[in-house]
Amino acid sequence: MKFFKGKTKVVDERIVNMQNKIYREIYMGIMAVCIASIAVKFYLNGADLKNVTTELVIMMGQGIYYIIRSTSMGLLSSEVEMHNRNSSMSLLKKNIIIPAITGLGLAVFFATNSAVNFAETREESIYYFISVFFITLLFYIPFILIIFGGPFLAAKRISDKIESKELEDDEKI
Repeated sequence: MKFFKGKTKVVDERIVNMQNKIYREIYMGIMAVCIASIAVKFYLNGADLKNVTTELVIMMGQGIYYIIRSTSMGLLSSEVEMHNRNSSMSLLKKNIIIPAITGLGLAVFFATNSAVNFAETREESIYYFISVFFITLLFYIPFILIIFGGPFLAAKRISDKIESKELEDDEKI
């Protein structure tokens, strides 16, 4: 008896793909509205993060949800593999290079700011620039790498395990 087994639905792939296209368009629309809302609120009320908390939660929450969901399904490993096939630079390298460049940019910005605003002589400005530059590099690059690279590596490792387990289960059948 099949009381608790639902009917197997036959699904048209064309319809599913069109629905997914519509969902992507809705997603892009919601992100555009959030960004526009942030811009308008910053323009009208000044750059206060309290005014845009809802929009930031929506924008960050969807990314976090997607990573968690794709990792738990083993989909992230496949996405990374497809990206690495189609791109000249692997996603792992991008997750190392982009935070490193961001940290380097922050170091140059902070060092220049210190040299210009706080130094009184040319030698003092060079000293401030060099010391602030290297201290900022030592602090921000590892911090940014851990914040951006750590979750990616953990999610990729979990997704790899789930995907290999699914492949093993498929081979047993």
